[in-house]
Amino acid sequence: MKLFNSVCAAAVVATSVIGSAAHAITFSFTGANYADAHVRTFTSDGLGLTATAGTFSSHVNPSIINFNSRKVDQDPDGLGTDGGRHESDQIDGNHGNDVIVFTFSQSVIIEKVRFGNVDHNDDFAFGTVTDGAFDRLVSFQDIINPFDLSHIATQEERTGLSFGFGAIGWNDNYTIKSLHVSLAPPPSNEPPAVPLPASALLLLGALAMAGGVSARRRRRPA
Repeated sequence: MKLFNSVCAAAVVATSVIGSAAHAITFSFTGANYADAHVRTFTSDGLGLTATAGTFSSHVNPSIINFNSRKVDQDPDGLGTDGGRHESDQIDGNHGNDVIVFTFSQSVIIEKVRFGNVDHNDDFAFGTVTDGAFDRLVSFQDIINPFDLSHIATQEERTGLSFGFGAIGWNDNYTIKSLHVSLAPPPSNEPPAVPLPASALLLLGALAMAGGVSARRRRRPA
Protein backbone atom coordinates (compact mmCIF):
# COMPACT_ATOMS: atom_id res chain seq x y z
CA MET A 1 0.00 0.00 0.00
CA LYS A 2 2.90 2.33 0.74
CA LEU A 3 4.24 1.74 -2.75
CA PHE A 4 0.85 2.56 -4.23
CA ASN A 5 0.57 5.80 -2.25
CA SER A 6 4.11 6.82 -3.19
CA VAL A 7 3.52 6.21 -6.87
CA CYS A 8 0.24 8.13 -6.80
CA ALA A 9 1.96 11.04 -5.07
CA ALA A 10 4.69 11.04 -7.71
CA ALA A 11 2.08 11.04 -10.46
CA VAL A 12 0.32 14.04 -8.90
CA VAL A 13 3.60 15.94 -8.64
CA ALA A 14 4.46 15.13 -12.26
CA THR A 15 1.06 16.34 -13.43
CA SER A 16 1.33 19.58 -11.49
CA VAL A 17 4.83 20.18 -12.85
CA ILE A 18 3.64 19.83 -16.42
CA GLY A 19 0.60 21.99 -15.73
CA SER A 20 2.85 24.76 -14.42
CA ALA A 21 5.06 24.81 -17.51
CA ALA A 22 5.32 28.21 -19.20
CA HIS A 23 2.72 29.02 -21.84
CA ALA A 24 2.24 31.95 -24.16
CA ILE A 25 -0.02 34.80 -23.05
CA THR A 26 -1.33 37.17 -25.71
CA PHE A 27 -2.57 40.73 -25.29
CA SER A 28 -4.53 42.02 -28.28
CA PHE A 29 -5.14 45.77 -28.61
CA THR A 30 -7.18 45.88 -31.83
CA GLY A 31 -10.90 46.17 -32.48
CA ALA A 32 -11.68 48.81 -29.85
CA ASN A 33 -11.89 52.59 -30.02
CA TYR A 34 -11.51 54.50 -26.77
CA ALA A 35 -10.83 58.09 -25.79
CA ASP A 36 -7.19 58.97 -25.14
CA ALA A 37 -6.10 58.20 -21.58
CA HIS A 38 -2.97 58.59 -19.47
CA VAL A 39 -3.27 54.92 -18.48
CA ARG A 40 -4.91 51.92 -20.13
CA THR A 41 -5.18 48.57 -18.35
CA PHE A 42 -5.58 45.06 -19.74
CA THR A 43 -5.81 41.50 -18.41
CA SER A 44 -5.10 38.20 -20.15
CA ASP A 45 -4.97 34.75 -18.50
CA GLY A 46 -4.81 36.39 -15.08
CA LEU A 47 -1.81 38.56 -16.01
CA GLY A 48 -2.28 42.31 -15.64
CA LEU A 49 -0.82 44.93 -17.98
CA THR A 50 -0.70 48.73 -17.77
CA ALA A 51 0.10 50.91 -20.80
CA THR A 52 1.37 54.48 -20.40
CA ALA A 53 2.88 56.88 -22.95
CA GLY A 54 5.43 59.63 -23.11
CA THR A 55 8.45 61.03 -24.94
CA PHE A 56 12.17 60.47 -24.54
CA SER A 57 15.45 61.96 -25.73
CA SER A 58 17.47 60.09 -28.34
CA HIS A 59 20.71 61.81 -27.26
CA VAL A 60 21.15 59.90 -24.02
CA ASN A 61 20.51 56.27 -23.13
CA PRO A 62 18.94 55.49 -20.69
CA SER A 63 16.64 58.47 -21.18
CA ILE A 64 14.12 59.73 -18.62
CA ILE A 65 10.59 59.54 -20.03
CA ASN A 66 8.30 62.57 -19.90
CA PHE A 67 4.94 60.93 -19.18
CA ASN A 68 3.10 64.28 -19.22
CA SER A 69 3.66 64.80 -22.94
CA ARG A 70 1.55 61.96 -24.37
CA LYS A 71 -1.60 59.92 -23.80
CA VAL A 72 -2.32 56.37 -24.88
CA ASP A 73 -4.54 56.12 -27.94
CA GLN A 74 -6.42 52.89 -28.63
CA ASP A 75 -8.33 52.40 -31.86
CA PRO A 76 -9.15 49.43 -34.11
CA ASP A 77 -5.58 49.45 -35.46
CA GLY A 78 -3.99 49.01 -32.03
CA LEU A 79 -2.21 51.21 -29.51
CA GLY A 80 -0.55 54.50 -30.34
CA THR A 81 0.16 57.82 -28.66
CA ASP A 82 -1.43 61.24 -28.85
CA GLY A 83 0.06 64.58 -27.88
CA GLY A 84 -2.37 67.12 -29.27
CA ARG A 85 -3.34 68.59 -32.60
CA HIS A 86 0.16 68.40 -34.10
CA GLU A 87 0.53 64.73 -33.21
CA SER A 88 -0.71 61.62 -34.99
CA ASP A 89 -2.36 58.79 -33.07
CA GLN A 90 0.62 56.53 -33.80
CA ILE A 91 3.98 55.95 -32.14
CA ASP A 92 6.21 58.28 -34.12
CA GLY A 93 9.35 60.39 -33.99
CA ASN A 94 7.73 63.62 -35.20
CA HIS A 95 7.41 66.50 -32.67
CA GLY A 96 9.17 64.37 -30.07
CA ASN A 97 10.15 60.72 -29.76
CA ASP A 98 7.08 58.77 -28.68
CA VAL A 99 7.22 55.71 -26.45
CA ILE A 100 4.60 53.36 -25.00
CA VAL A 101 5.56 51.64 -21.77
CA PHE A 102 4.07 48.26 -20.93
CA THR A 103 4.22 47.30 -17.25
CA PHE A 104 3.15 43.81 -16.20
CA SER A 105 1.75 42.65 -12.86
CA GLN A 106 4.54 40.06 -12.57
CA SER A 107 7.82 39.37 -14.27
CA VAL A 108 7.52 38.11 -17.85
CA ILE A 109 9.65 37.21 -20.83
CA ILE A 110 8.50 39.39 -23.69
CA GLU A 111 8.51 37.21 -26.80
CA LYS A 112 6.86 38.76 -29.86
CA VAL A 113 5.14 41.94 -30.98
CA ARG A 114 2.83 42.60 -33.92
CA PHE A 115 2.80 46.10 -35.38
CA GLY A 116 0.14 48.00 -37.33
CA ASN A 117 0.20 50.83 -39.91
CA VAL A 118 3.65 49.74 -41.10
CA ASP A 119 5.42 50.78 -44.28
CA HIS A 120 8.91 49.95 -45.55
CA ASN A 121 10.47 53.02 -43.87
CA ASP A 122 9.37 52.26 -40.31
CA ASP A 123 11.84 51.44 -37.53
CA PHE A 124 11.22 50.96 -33.84
CA ALA A 125 13.15 51.38 -30.61
CA PHE A 126 12.88 48.76 -27.87
CA GLY A 127 14.23 48.40 -24.37
CA THR A 128 13.55 48.08 -20.67
CA VAL A 129 12.05 50.77 -18.46
CA THR A 130 13.28 51.19 -14.88
CA ASP A 131 12.32 54.08 -12.59
CA GLY A 132 10.95 56.00 -15.56
CA ALA A 133 14.11 55.63 -17.65
CA PHE A 134 14.02 54.05 -21.14
CA ASP A 135 17.12 51.91 -21.63
CA ARG A 136 17.13 51.08 -25.34
CA LEU A 137 18.51 47.77 -26.59
CA VAL A 138 17.86 48.89 -30.19
CA SER A 139 17.01 52.32 -31.56
CA PHE A 140 16.49 51.85 -35.31
CA GLN A 141 15.21 48.31 -35.84
CA ASP A 142 13.44 47.47 -39.10
CA ILE A 143 9.87 46.28 -38.51
CA ILE A 144 8.88 42.76 -39.53
CA ASN A 145 5.47 41.29 -38.66
CA PRO A 146 5.29 39.54 -36.31
CA PHE A 147 8.63 40.49 -34.78
CA ASP A 148 10.38 37.87 -32.66
CA LEU A 149 12.26 39.88 -30.02
CA SER A 150 14.70 37.02 -29.42
CA HIS A 151 16.37 38.20 -32.65
CA ILE A 152 17.58 41.39 -30.97
CA ALA A 153 17.75 40.57 -27.25
CA THR A 154 18.70 37.68 -25.00
CA GLN A 155 16.10 36.05 -22.75
CA GLU A 156 17.69 37.79 -19.78
CA GLU A 157 17.35 41.17 -21.49
CA ARG A 158 13.71 40.38 -22.33
CA THR A 159 12.82 39.38 -18.76
CA GLY A 160 11.32 41.94 -16.41
CA LEU A 161 8.30 44.03 -15.49
CA SER A 162 8.43 47.06 -17.82
CA PHE A 163 9.34 47.47 -21.48
CA GLY A 164 9.15 50.35 -23.93
CA PHE A 165 8.46 50.60 -27.66
CA GLY A 166 9.38 53.92 -29.19
CA ALA A 167 10.24 55.78 -32.38
CA ILE A 168 13.01 58.25 -33.16
CA GLY A 169 12.99 59.00 -36.89
CA TRP A 170 10.51 61.62 -38.11
CA ASN A 171 9.22 59.17 -40.73
CA ASP A 172 8.81 56.27 -38.29
CA ASN A 173 5.20 55.75 -37.25
CA TYR A 174 3.33 52.61 -36.25
CA THR A 175 0.87 51.12 -33.77
CA ILE A 176 1.13 48.01 -31.61
CA LYS A 177 -1.54 45.43 -32.35
CA SER A 178 -0.53 42.67 -29.93
CA LEU A 179 2.10 41.45 -27.48
CA HIS A 180 3.04 37.84 -26.76
CA VAL A 181 4.74 37.04 -23.45
CA SER A 182 5.41 34.10 -21.16
CA LEU A 183 5.75 34.11 -17.39
CA ALA A 184 9.32 34.38 -16.18
CA PRO A 185 10.83 31.35 -14.37
CA PRO A 186 11.15 31.46 -10.57
CA PRO A 187 14.19 33.15 -8.97
CA SER A 188 17.47 31.26 -9.09
CA ASN A 189 17.16 30.28 -5.40
CA GLU A 190 14.07 28.26 -6.29
CA PRO A 191 14.79 25.16 -8.40
CA PRO A 192 12.82 25.29 -11.66
CA ALA A 193 10.24 22.61 -12.28
CA VAL A 194 11.44 20.01 -14.81
CA PRO A 195 8.66 18.31 -16.79
CA LEU A 196 8.91 14.53 -16.96
CA PRO A 197 9.12 12.89 -20.39
CA ALA A 198 6.12 10.95 -21.69
CA SER A 199 7.87 7.63 -21.12
CA ALA A 200 8.30 8.41 -17.43
CA LEU A 201 4.62 9.27 -17.10
CA LEU A 202 3.64 5.96 -18.71
CA LEU A 203 5.90 4.12 -16.26
CA LEU A 204 4.35 5.94 -13.32
CA GLY A 205 0.89 5.02 -14.56
CA ALA A 206 1.83 1.35 -14.92
CA LEU A 207 3.35 1.28 -11.43
CA ALA A 208 0.26 2.92 -9.99
CA MET A 209 -1.98 0.29 -11.58
CA ALA A 210 0.26 -2.53 -10.36
CA GLY A 211 0.28 -1.10 -6.87
CA GLY A 212 -3.51 -0.90 -6.87
CA VAL A 213 -3.89 -4.53 -7.95
CA SER A 214 -1.41 -5.68 -5.30
CA ALA A 215 -3.24 -3.76 -2.61
CA ARG A 216 -6.59 -5.31 -3.57
CA ARG A 217 -5.11 -8.81 -3.48
CA ARG A 218 -3.77 -8.31 0.03
CA ARG A 219 -7.18 -7.18 1.24
CA ARG A 220 -8.92 -10.41 0.07
CA PRO A 221 -9.85 -12.84 2.90
CA ALA A 222 -7.87 -16.10 3.12
